[in-house]
Amino acid sequence: MKRGGMRRIAARLAAAAGVCGLLAACASSGGGDNARPGLEGLRTVAGVIGATPATGSPVQGGTLTFAGYSMRANLDPAKSRPIGSTGSTELAAVYDTLLRYDAAAGDYRPQLAESFTESGDHLSWTLRLRPGVRFSDGSALDADAVIGSIRRYTRAHGANSDQFTRTVVGMDRTGDDEVVFRLSAPWTGFPALFTFGYGMIIAPAGYADPAGFRPLGAGPFAVRDFTPGVSLTVSARDDYWRGRPPLDTVRFVDISGDKPKTDALRSGDIDMAFLRDPEVIGAATGSFPGYYEPLSLNDVLQINNRDGHPGADPALRRAIAAALDPSALVERAYAGAGLATAEVFPQWSRWHGDAAAPVHDPEQARRLVQQAAAGGTDTTLTYVSLNDPVSQATATAMQAMLGAVGIDVRVDYVATVTDLVKRLYADFDYDIAYGSYSVPDPVAELRLTAALESRSPNNVVGYRDAGMDRLLADAQHAVGDDAKQAAFTRIAQKIHDDVPFVPWATGPNFVPWAPDVHGAVPSNDGIILLDTAWVG
Repeated sequence: MKRGGMRRIAARLAAAAGVCGLLAACASSGGGDNARPGLEGLRTVAGVIGATPATGSPVQGGTLTFAGYSMRANLDPAKSRPIGSTGSTELAAVYDTLLRYDAAAGDYRPQLAESFTESGDHLSWTLRLRPGVRFSDGSALDADAVIGSIRRYTRAHGANSDQFTRTVVGMDRTGDDEVVFRLSAPWTGFPALFTFGYGMIIAPAGYADPAGFRPLGAGPFAVRDFTPGVSLTVSARDDYWRGRPPLDTVRFVDISGDKPKTDALRSGDIDMAFLRDPEVIGAATGSFPGYYEPLSLNDVLQINNRDGHPGADPALRRAIAAALDPSALVERAYAGAGLATAEVFPQWSRWHGDAAAPVHDPEQARRLVQQAAAGGTDTTLTYVSLNDPVSQATATAMQAMLGAVGIDVRVDYVATVTDLVKRLYADFDYDIAYGSYSVPDPVAELRLTAALESRSPNNVVGYRDAGMDRLLADAQHAVGDDAKQAAFTRIAQKIHDDVPFVPWATGPNFVPWAPDVHGAVPSNDGIILLDTAWVG
């Protein structure tokens, strides 16, 4: 067992009762900041729960082992969506981020940046870098390096690059450590980009050879060993801008399934994990401290809207929405854990409005199916699914509900997530499928635009609507919460009316850690910064 393993297990047993009691209070519906009426048992505010404040100085040395949701196949932020569930805690350990999101304050804080300020007319942002910051190859993190990395990320069509290129009309080097971004329209949510891929700056030598990418960042750790899809080990940097991190090493490992991850956490084999299964999270929040983040659109039914697929018919899409019972789906898939909802933004969301969501109405669904069939639409659909217990239960429930209104569903199981991604995102070879947009409130416009904008490469459902494109742009450029709220309500209503997909549940990300882990700092979308983390 690794260093401190027996001590860690003992500490967990000693702390379990206290942590459990605190978490039970947090999860109750008796009022306070973490619950709202009618949402019994579900936390509705992002934040760290159950952590015991550390006493004394951080313990120096040791290894922290993290089991993410999915292990990265590469270490290039531009190659896949750099968010928490796709291995961005790993990326942040190597590259750091220019900014981080502080959920408690509801605002963005400098990380590698010294400051990031908006102009009075909302048309420019000034990035000021900390002086003296170095990449792991010894080169300077300066304005030229930032501009070069951002241009490279944009050319590679990294996540959110479409929004960036449509709004950012210039990047000006105004000093060795200063960059000014000029915008064509206001974008108060612009800082969010720099908590993700745009904020993970790569040293120029890292991409100088297009055929030989090297993961050279300014983060607290440097890559020691990387086996794509399997494991990553990083070592502390003596020349990190904060000083050498407390941890000597961080190991990122792949463990399939959320329950095995929590078992490994209990046994002391790992120190931290990334969970998304609502049923497992419900148990884990009663046992471990960690970072909890509620998400809108956590569970949706994807509908292929493209020509040649039955979902191109709006009547059939509306029939599907009317046929599905979110409460029954949550019961079948997650044994009742989570919150069933057909709304885009649930009651707990700061963007919840008065958009009218579809209601479960089998009779209306049957009429719409008959209307679609009379118009020549095929009412036999292929549902593509993973072959695991939760996915099987979801597929079976979908099959029963849609079959009851005259839609014949044939389930096509695939073996791996890679196979599923290929079917949905590369080949578009499906009619309906499980999906998740996992929309945190702070980055709602980024996630919705990626999902629904006509030109977005991540628009898996193939939905194309000029009116929706305008609404998404309105949300991006809205100034002030009232204007943004109004824009999101219009987007939600159009989703409910057009049914490009069907929402059926909301749920959280949860990143639990052992009680003797301290100093982990959450950012956007479940990304955890480990530069000040320690074990002891």
